[in-house]
Amino acid sequence: MFSTYLKHGWLKLARSRGFGREIGTMIAIGFLSLMILGYLLALGFYLNTLLSEVFGVSDTITYLNGLLIYYIVYDFLLRYFLQNVPVMDIVPYLHLPLKKSGMIHFILLKSIFKPINLISLVVFGPFAFTVISESYGNVTAWSWISSLLAISIMLHYLMIIFKKKLDGSPTGILVIFLLSILTIGADYLGWFSLRPVSSQLFNLTLETPWLLTLVFIAGTFLSYTIDFKYFKRNLYIEELEVKTQSEARITPGLSYLSSLGRVGELISLEIRLIVRHKKSKMMLVLSGALLLYGLIFYRDPAMMEELPGFSIFVGVFITGIFMLNYGQMLFSWQGKHFDFIITQDITLKDYIKSKYYLLAGVSVVCFILSIPYVYFGWWVLLCYIAVILFNLGVNIFVLMNFAMWNPKPMDLNKSSMFNYEGIGAAQWLMGIPILVGPYVIYGPLTFTLGQYWALAGIAIVGLIGVIFHQKLIDYTAKRFLAKKYAIASGFRQE
Repeated sequence: MFSTYLKHGWLKLARSRGFGREIGTMIAIGFLSLMILGYLLALGFYLNTLLSEVFGVSDTITYLNGLLIYYIVYDFLLRYFLQNVPVMDIVPYLHLPLKKSGMIHFILLKSIFKPINLISLVVFGPFAFTVISESYGNVTAWSWISSLLAISIMLHYLMIIFKKKLDGSPTGILVIFLLSILTIGADYLGWFSLRPVSSQLFNLTLETPWLLTLVFIAGTFLSYTIDFKYFKRNLYIEELEVKTQSEARITPGLSYLSSLGRVGELISLEIRLIVRHKKSKMMLVLSGALLLYGLIFYRDPAMMEELPGFSIFVGVFITGIFMLNYGQMLFSWQGKHFDFIITQDITLKDYIKSKYYLLAGVSVVCFILSIPYVYFGWWVLLCYIAVILFNLGVNIFVLMNFAMWNPKPMDLNKSSMFNYEGIGAAQWLMGIPILVGPYVIYGPLTFTLGQYWALAGIAIVGLIGVIFHQKLIDYTAKRFLAKKYAIASGFRQE
């Protein structure tokens, strides 16, 4: 039956209206994947030289074994952003006398054939068959690389069940966040290191070949079995219908927004759009993760003393990260049902106002979450206060007006990684005035009055925008009124 499923999948693709575009996309992605794997293969051949000559490591095998735990964590995080849950249109087969287990095996086995599953083999294979093979023999080299490949496949199947159960939920986001902090972040910040544990663990594959490898292979089969049982329990139309009904209650607790009138209802609908679709949900997750961006900059006190104005850039980025990520495609998110929106009994001012309050509300939340950065000095907090006012009074309106420039529709259920749907020239350019805008005020005032007066100037300009935000909303609504039919026409043509 596997050949039949493959044939049906090919016929479905070949008979679709977008066959040429899909083939072109597949060729482009395939070429990009081969190019990336080629670079990684080159890295693999020079890995030993890089460790010994550039980093001055004498025992490269032990040193690399100590780093493998971080590679595994990075692989898991990379899969969270890049790996999709394997899918198959199983409804046409459910009424036929076909074994459901065969469908599930087909789905799970087909999902292995992804370039991401070859990364460990490509990067560490040359090292195994040169350095390790020379020191420990070919059998040990095969055992070592087989362990890494088994771990990679095990992570592949663990990510499938992770995404099916926890993707986009608060628990799933918390797991990703804690995993990043407690491994890579903890080592980077000097809290603790897992390198000794990793070194001892993978040294076992050198001392007792195949023993630990068999353990990892058993873990791979266990993760496969977990996925198989999960899919088998849910491979029924009834289960799919129950899931669809439960998704209607994914955003409880938003009823209070209805008390704010039509604007509150529009905000509530947009929040539901964000949390129910893969691409917008990923934007929200990335915005939360990038709140830690300041830890990279503030760890170096000397840099803060030499470039105090750089805290403004960090502040704009941290307090406005959701505004930048989501707002750059502000109208494209609703491109598929834009005609429905503009034909409803909704004033354009309320529509624009709901966009403003949504971006402003999340920006304020990001500012509150960034307050602990005061640990690095009061100057940092003052910068964040100034830039949040500037974001609320100036940058949001710049963003909304740029977003009207030829927006493009997108598929909200596609991953955001390597997906450029909805992104045009405006989206590439709008980040420049938003990130540079505060320096137009800060630069001249710093050289004339000093950096504190310059910071006050940024805050005052932003405060003026906040005070007159209703006027700015009226102006934005008028521009939107003049452009709404052109925007709707552009969405229909895509």
